[in-house]
Amino acid sequence: DVSRAYVQGLQREGVRNVAAGDLVKMKIHGVDGEYVAGYRNAGYTLGVDDLVKTRIHGATPAFAQEVKKEGLGQPTVDDLVKMRIHGVTPEFVREMQALGYKDLNIDTLVKLRIHGVTPEFIKSISDLGYKSVPLDDFVRMRIHGVSPEFVKSLSDLGYKNVPIDDLVKLRIHGVTAEFIKEMSDLGYKSVPLDDLVKMRIHGVTPEYIKQMRDVGYGGVGVERLVQFRIHGVDADLVRDLKAHGFSNLSADDLVDFSIHGKRWLKRG
Repeated sequence: DVSRAYVQGLQREGVRNVAAGDLVKMKIHGVDGEYVAGYRNAGYTLGVDDLVKTRIHGATPAFAQEVKKEGLGQPTVDDLVKMRIHGVTPEFVREMQALGYKDLNIDTLVKLRIHGVTPEFIKSISDLGYKSVPLDDFVRMRIHGVSPEFVKSLSDLGYKNVPIDDLVKLRIHGVTAEFIKEMSDLGYKSVPLDDLVKMRIHGVTPEYIKQMRDVGYGGVGVERLVQFRIHGVDADLVRDLKAHGFSNLSADDLVDFSIHGKRWLKRG
């Protein structure tokens, strides 16, 4: 029940002519005269809906005051609510500032929290040699799964100080440490990162390389393997060709047959 004293407490803070349903809603969520006064002292004059919304999400007057102290100006009510929903605390702001990221705005802070760019993540990446990285790059790294473990696994394989753009590209195309190790075991050592990406894009897998080796085409260079895949040259094609009397074909012949098969069949 909404008591007379409760209504009078709101009225003393300027909240008047409130519909009965709204009074009940405010009472249920703990919006009283003291809460209204707290927001007014923080520099806000809020309507019923905003008072209830801030209460539901824990964006209290005290929180608003703390945020203001962190140099973020006077956030809107929606900003305060957004910060609470995504866990942007004054402590988080201070930690980010201590890492050298000054002049932060609320949208950026919220984006960092949404994507899991924590101070711990930044420190871990920094310890691997990535200093003064723009925050948007950290967001990209988190979106695409560039973890400290991934960076370290590349470094252990000899790929050190890989630019962030390349790290992201590797993750997008599925170039993992395991893939690189398998390629190395097959004789493809210290392959440039761009070539590894190219191999993944075109389906030059360890399995494909083994299959081609088993039909007599081992030790084929990366560019040629990619060309094979682009033109549909695989172990099945080689076996079919041998069955039709075409044996000991060069790599160029295989590609040419794949492109101009009818001409070859006439010749055969």
